[in-house]
Amino acid sequence: ILVAASWRHTGYMMILYLAGLKGVDPSLREASALDGANEWQTFKNVIFPTLRPTNTVVLVVTIIEALRAFDLVFVFNKGAEGTELLSILVTNNIIGESSRIGYGSAIAVVLLVISLAVIIPYLIATFRKERQA
Repeated sequence: ILVAASWRHTGYMMILYLAGLKGVDPSLREASALDGANEWQTFKNVIFPTLRPTNTVVLVVTIIEALRAFDLVFVFNKGAEGTELLSILVTNNIIGESSRIGYGSAIAVVLLVISLAVIIPYLIATFRKERQA
């Protein structure tokens, strides 16, 4: 499941990182080279800190995708054998044999709260930066 999920999202993440790398000012690299930094030092001290917004977006997207990862787990083994996710638990309780709609809805609310705990700090930081700019 991990290999399939990684394969599915690798392209999107690479596009995000390529866009972030295009945003790195070439003069920063030149200044780093003039200061005598090698490639690793340039990456560690110049490029990686510049990619902080991109890293944040990638982290948020990865967490959101992990929380909503339903299709791969359901296709592989319907959530059996220790791979039951919250989304599978919601589905099994709402439309499963037991049809415990209240319990499934409560789990869905927990999933929503977890998602909001990740998304809200990101949005607050983003809007705060926009106001300051």
